[in-house]
Amino acid sequence: MASVGDYDKGSVLSLLPPELILKILDLAAASSKTSALALCLVSSWTYKLAWPRLLSTVTLAGGLQTREFMLMLLYSCKDGDNTASAALVRHLWLAQETSDLNPVYFPAISDLAITPEHIYYAAYWDARDSRSDNSHLGYIFLDDPPQSRTPLRMTLLPTSSDTAYYMKRLARDADLVFPTVLARTTHLSYALFVDEAAVRVVFDWAVPLLPLFTSLTHLAMSLPEAACPQERLQQFCANALARRPTLQALILVVSASARAKYTGMDIASLDSLHERWPRVYIMDAEGSPGDISADAWLEDARTGDDFWARAARRCAMAS
Repeated sequence: MASVGDYDKGSVLSLLPPELILKILDLAAASSKTSALALCLVSSWTYKLAWPRLLSTVTLAGGLQTREFMLMLLYSCKDGDNTASAALVRHLWLAQETSDLNPVYFPAISDLAITPEHIYYAAYWDARDSRSDNSHLGYIFLDDPPQSRTPLRMTLLPTSSDTAYYMKRLARDADLVFPTVLARTTHLSYALFVDEAAVRVVFDWAVPLLPLFTSLTHLAMSLPEAACPQERLQQFCANALARRPTLQALILVVSASARAKYTGMDIASLDSLHERWPRVYIMDAEGSPGDISADAWLEDARTGDDFWARAARRCAMAS
């Protein structure tokens, strides 16, 4: 009887059931982008298997990288279908402050990390004007974005730019924006903001922005290191829950450095918020939130063990 050693690797693979072969290759494509790229080059059928895995998780950290990604999507179009590749993107990290790339054209996104500046430009973005300036990228600049009801978990990324300006503009011009992505958002996190000035800006403008997030059920905020007066915290919680009655959880995140500076009275004031509003939870930050990398955030999103999953477990224990 022949042993496995008598066959070359291709022959051994051919002995396996087709379903098992597909499963093995799918796991290989999901294991790393390098494996997915390699499988895309093997044959047409492995390309079809690996391509969705390659596009499911995308990191774009600069204008040139974004431009190349857009061109790749354009040139990957087949049989006149110019939306299939964009529909494969599930988790997207957009660290640049603005670009021609609008997340509204990725209807299957479930996790989006984006700067306030970028979401501002996305909300005001005019497809026709952009298309006239980028006709060779007409794939991205469609007149009518695809309709999507996919729930979206959005994480706002801190930047060096004027966060206050963009949040104020969004809040003040709410009737003028194109809030497709915002309306899909069920989970919104500002928990990565750690700079004291930026945290206070977010605290001032997060509530006025809530009407744009019509499907919002979960909101996470970083607390300032300098303890807020009890009246200010109570007013914030009351206003947030009143502006968005659909909120199931308002999570206030306390960094280790902030907790070290809070007095016993400050801690007691925080604890009293959950007693008064059961939907308000106080949670200690995990490590240094401002130092999270794109790879770490995307891996958490891909595996399902993200900030929100961990927050749900910790809040359940606190209840």
